[in-house]
Amino acid sequence: MRIKFSIFNLQFTIQIGAYLTVVLLVAGGSSPFRGLGGVGGSGNTKIDSLKTIIETADHDTTKAKALLKLSEQLYFSNPDTAIQLCEQALHIYKEKHIEKGIANAYNHLGAFYRVKSDYPAALEYHKKGIEIQETLNDKQGMAASYNNIGMIYNNQSSYPQALEYYFKALKIYKELGEKSTALAAFYNNIGSIYKNQSSYPQALEYYFKSLKIQKELGDKKGMAPSYNNIGGIYYSQSSYPQALEYFFKSLKIKVQLGDKQGMAYSYTNIGSLYTALYTRSDSPEYSGVVGWAAQNPALLLDTALYYQQQALLINKELSDEYSMTYSLSGIGSIYAQKQKYTKAIQYYQQAAMLADSIGALKQGSDAHSGLAECYEQLGSYKLSLEHY
Repeated sequence: MRIKFSIFNLQFTIQIGAYLTVVLLVAGGSSPFRGLGGVGGSGNTKIDSLKTIIETADHDTTKAKALLKLSEQLYFSNPDTAIQLCEQALHIYKEKHIEKGIANAYNHLGAFYRVKSDYPAALEYHKKGIEIQETLNDKQGMAASYNNIGMIYNNQSSYPQALEYYFKALKIYKELGEKSTALAAFYNNIGSIYKNQSSYPQALEYYFKSLKIQKELGDKKGMAPSYNNIGGIYYSQSSYPQALEYFFKSLKIKVQLGDKQGMAYSYTNIGSLYTALYTRSDSPEYSGVVGWAAQNPALLLDTALYYQQQALLINKELSDEYSMTYSLSGIGSIYAQKQKYTKAIQYYQQAAMLADSIGALKQGSDAHSGLAECYEQLGSYKLSLEHY
């Protein structure tokens, strides 16, 4: 069946289907490379072009720059190859005594080792880079390195140290008087630390600072994750009307930009929020949030399933197995709440198998936990115990 409803003056028509629930809030970040511009692969054409430059370059410095650019294209898909390319560039810069190039190569190596979760090596390279940048008074380079170190400490949940380095980077950008996407990214990163510490007012303060700059720059690509982050804070505070408002703002931009992965994140967040509303649908304080479901709270689950279905379809299209584990477990969770335990088990099993195959431990744990609960409800206590 089809349901038309209005939320925050936005009209939506949805096809009620059958799919999942899970919270996947995306924290905005920045590129780990100098200048903090976008990287991460723009197709084989660019890679082939860089390979040609490397093979035919008349000057070693041209070759070194191309090696670093190529490493940027490969660092997520093949960090070991990216490291080898970067070491070649570093060797050239050292032979030529080009200090700025050496610092840049160190910064790249630090970023690549962070991707590999080798945090001691990553910190070592970034700090080597900073030593050179300080002697050159390279303010922008120092800011990038401080930001990268902050991200490493964030990955390690060392939040005080992460904030220390983020604020060092922020201080430099304020001194430079720049209102740029990089400055907005720093605000976003600081907001994410406060979010992780459950310091929600401070998190909102910095997310809104980031959003303000992005609006002034007309940076829609940056605005989308900022809206999502703000929605995530309101979600954590159980301020569901505001959370929905910002999740839908984020989704609208992602649709305009054709950002399918971003759309999948938004669908997942919106689906998760409707699931949370269902669990509190008997509370009078939430009756005004979704008046269209006041007489039939089960519609909230159907709506959640629709959005999670959209997320799963996109994740499958993108072959994003990591996100698919969330989607499959979420579907299982929705069916479990509907007391359709056999159906829930089917999706939890898919999630568990996929998580095991890619080594996604947290997602595997969640899937097995869901299986245990379903089997317990069905009276299959031996199977329940095995999955626990």
